[in-house]
Amino acid sequence: MSALCSALVALAVSLFVSGRLARPGNPFATVEVPNARSLHQQATPGGGGLGVLVGLSAGAAVWFLLEGAGLIPGLFVTLGLLLLVSVSALDDRLDLPSLGRFVVHLLAAVCLLAGDLRLDHLPLPGGQVLAFGAFTTLLTLALVVWIANLFNFMDGMDGFAGGMGSIGFGFLALHGALAGHPAFTAFNLVLSFACLGFLRFNFPPARVFMGDVGSIPLGYCVAVSALWGVQQGVFVLWVPLLVFSPFFVDASFTLVRRMARREPFWRAHRSHCYQRLAAAGWGHRKTTLAEYVLMVSMGGAALAFPAAGAALQWVILGATAALYATLILLVRAHERAYQQQAS
Repeated sequence: MSALCSALVALAVSLFVSGRLARPGNPFATVEVPNARSLHQQATPGGGGLGVLVGLSAGAAVWFLLEGAGLIPGLFVTLGLLLLVSVSALDDRLDLPSLGRFVVHLLAAVCLLAGDLRLDHLPLPGGQVLAFGAFTTLLTLALVVWIANLFNFMDGMDGFAGGMGSIGFGFLALHGALAGHPAFTAFNLVLSFACLGFLRFNFPPARVFMGDVGSIPLGYCVAVSALWGVQQGVFVLWVPLLVFSPFFVDASFTLVRRMARREPFWRAHRSHCYQRLAAAGWGHRKTTLAEYVLMVSMGGAALAFPAAGAALQWVILGATAALYATLILLVRAHERAYQQQAS
């Protein structure tokens, strides 16, 4: 009951703040002007991710009043989140140098290590465990920085990142409830409902965009939930990887593809699969709704994964890989057909 109360407060506060930020001329919002790498066609208020963060803060306050405990797992984790919120808010307005942002992102990842959240092993179906040993620190830092930035990379279409946050954290909350972990459940449910409040104004056609101030801290929270859930025995790492795989796969595939083509992968672009599909005639709404179906499907696969036997777990992972390979090929085929028709 405390988790639900906290989440409902987060939803209400996120709705209120996001709605105010969606108003043109709001002094707290930035303005996202269309450019060659954008999918949107007109200037739109940005910084709407503040609605999610204020909602998270309100939900955390209610949880503390009801349970007498912090909602975010540890002071170091909270410090890392505050570092990312601060530098991302500044970047939305001042366009900070990439090296400076990276250093802060790395410090936030170090905060997770200081809070005893780390990636030290990966259990394989069948009982074998892949231990990372001396690579634990490096892999943890790389994972946290990558996921934080990955959410930012994928925040380029109306309703996309907000929907992934609401659906993804909602599934993690369900895993927490099934495992009997109230704090973990509350943390993810609050985030899910806070994203839902923002989504009310971000669903296509979007009236406000999330901005770095929302997307990067939200990606950080994905990493926090994944490592915290593994640490507390809520699930194995495959579960959050499956839940958030629509983002993980698209961003990772696009990065490798751009590197293979010797493109400046660190620069803004619109060559992610979802961007290519939206630009090839599907538009924001149809592409976003299709991605929601994929997100829910992967959440369902993640729910089935823990109870499955070793053989079935390998089948789930193999089928997931085959599904994404097929989807990537279908996006490319549709893109080519659309280009031929346009010419």
